[in-house]
Amino acid sequence: TPKAYSEGGEEKQNGVTAEAMAAALGCLNSLVEDLPPSLYAFGVGSVLLVVLNQVPQYRKILHSRSAEGLSSITLGIGNVSSAFNVVNLTILHANQVPLCFTGDAGAFFRCQASFLVLYSAIAGFAACAPFYFLKVAFSSGVRKRRSLAFGLWAQVGVISLASVPALVAVSPWGTCQRFRDYANVVGFLNTVLLCCQYVPQIYVCYARKGSGAVSYMTLGFDALGGYAMVLYKVFATHERLSSWLPYLIFHSSELGVIAVAFWFDTRKGKGARGRDKTLLPYEPGTVEAHSPGDHEAGDWDEAM
Repeated sequence: TPKAYSEGGEEKQNGVTAEAMAAALGCLNSLVEDLPPSLYAFGVGSVLLVVLNQVPQYRKILHSRSAEGLSSITLGIGNVSSAFNVVNLTILHANQVPLCFTGDAGAFFRCQASFLVLYSAIAGFAACAPFYFLKVAFSSGVRKRRSLAFGLWAQVGVISLASVPALVAVSPWGTCQRFRDYANVVGFLNTVLLCCQYVPQIYVCYARKGSGAVSYMTLGFDALGGYAMVLYKVFATHERLSSWLPYLIFHSSELGVIAVAFWFDTRKGKGARGRDKTLLPYEPGTVEAHSPGDHEAGDWDEAM
């Protein structure tokens, strides 16, 4: 194999600097400088939107005191996927952390623009993780609560183990290069989870013939905020394709949930108006006769 050598204090291999090789493989070794105020405000706004757009979902669950219609599998996959995203970004940004503490006193504040994508990932995980706890709290039946509790502990175990390398990477003795391959594996797993996360939720909406506890506003605003962050990753921080393409697919699948739920909710509305005009009662077997708590949806929700 070609030997690495030093020339001008810079380690090279096949004429390529080690820093360039690391950057090509994903490690971010320099800070974003001279970011226009408009793009900085855009990034900060995206972070805030990630949190605020969860408010309608919390309101709908707490107001109805029910999480029926929310897929526990989708919620669990979402928690693990969000955590993997944080782990991946933390490792890739690890080499930037020491740069925030070098130079003058204002270096720490100037480097924050480089971490807006990471902050958005952390905010998203923190804002969405409690949904699973609410699913457990508002579930009835010993068997169902036990199944949900098992899923919760499984998530805690997976997330805790996956986070250890990220914590080491940002420690004084850690580097991105040390855990770069691990970050890429975690990023790949995150990609797989993102692409299939909303499949169970789409099926639950189909089985329940409606949205249930799913908030249209949260999904809609989340998709818009996600598209905004994708644009920020592409044009502001110039991140790799693998860091934003999964989110383009993910947020598009949120629109898929909206489409399926809205289709059935609209049919229910038309059926109700028709019954009001004809004074006909509910007929067993029709879509409109099934409420969100009916048996077939409930049975599926035991598994979901």
